[in-house]
Amino acid sequence: MRSFRPTMTETSQTHPVPQGLRLRRFLLAATTYAFGLLILALCAAFGLLSGAALTQVGLMFLGINLVFFVLFRSGWNLRFTDPSLTLAQVYVAIAVVAVTLVLGEKLHLVAVPFYSSIFVFAMLRLTPREMVAVELFMLLTYGAAVAARVWRYAGGLDLQVEAVHAALVVLSSVWYAMAAGYISSLRARLRESKQTIEA
Repeated sequence: MRSFRPTMTETSQTHPVPQGLRLRRFLLAATTYAFGLLILALCAAFGLLSGAALTQVGLMFLGINLVFFVLFRSGWNLRFTDPSLTLAQVYVAIAVVAVTLVLGEKLHLVAVPFYSSIFVFAMLRLTPREMVAVELFMLLTYGAAVAARVWRYAGGLDLQVEAVHAALVVLSSVWYAMAAGYISSLRARLRESKQTIEA
């Protein structure tokens, strides 16, 4: 079983994180999928996404969240180095966005908001080094998604619009990585202040 490196949030706490808190955090993250599905349903209503593709995305969202729910509910997550499975959830979510982008020709407009919600979740929990790894994975999967879109919808895409959205994705991801470093330094200062006060 593959393990993920523990996040600074997990390792820096004196007391272990309660399993119930991990489950509540997961359920909060799962609401992001629900909001994303609502946005895609709106896209389908406007003809930007086929009904079959929307069904595929919905089943994919449901399956992923069921797997993580079972892991947390059964306690299997405790077998991993990072019991919160933060990195696992972030990597899976990024891969899901890449797959979703390929399912609809006009879905380039959801890339920035979908990726932004993932980075907001990640930047509050991960270290700068982990954020760099997440950004590289995002750029790799997004690049593959763009290539798949160009191949699948050859001749139907506005390449200038695709280029603008690609620039927005790349620049916003760099900003989030920098912000994550700043937030990580603030967390470190807070831990030092707490230790000083306790001493």
